[in-house]
Amino acid sequence: MTAKRRALDPILHAELMVRYQRDGAARRAYLDGGKRDPSEVLAVDTDNQAFLSPLIEQHGWLGADLTGRDGAHACWLLVQHSPAHLRAKCLPLLAAAVEDGLAEPRDLAYLEDRVGGDHGRAQRYGTQWLAHARGESRLWPLEDPDGVNDRRAVLGMQPLDQAEIALAWTERELRELGLL
Repeated sequence: MTAKRRALDPILHAELMVRYQRDGAARRAYLDGGKRDPSEVLAVDTDNQAFLSPLIEQHGWLGADLTGRDGAHACWLLVQHSPAHLRAKCLPLLAAAVEDGLAEPRDLAYLEDRVGGDHGRAQRYGTQWLAHARGESRLWPLEDPDGVNDRRAVLGMQPLDQAEIALAWTERELRELGLL
């Protein structure tokens, strides 16, 4: 697939970078700052979805040609933190952008794992964790635990620790907890 190249939009790039920073700040305040009220994170996510949805309808994936490499990555992060329906809609758009060299394969791996988890499927790249109310934070089930680090290496990702892989949630455990 060869996408028509678009001209870089510096205003869109700047807005994506502001939103990327705001997203990170809200999540750091929630996770690191001891806040237990997710309302700031939810407000940022809702605002970002309202911003992104019409742009993606109009332009497709906001790739590096339109937003720069860091802007395309920022677009991925905002989509990653969007509702499941928007993530699913964006997955083929991001895949096409990666094929055209306008987005990063690593970002696609994260979105593939997240969308798969949204649909109760095991993940390929080991990018998604699930924290249960009992305080256990473990990897979402893995499609092929023995091959996960090979797939990660192809994308330049650090390997997962074998203990983390061994402790990944199983689909059976998630069904027993009512999460699948």
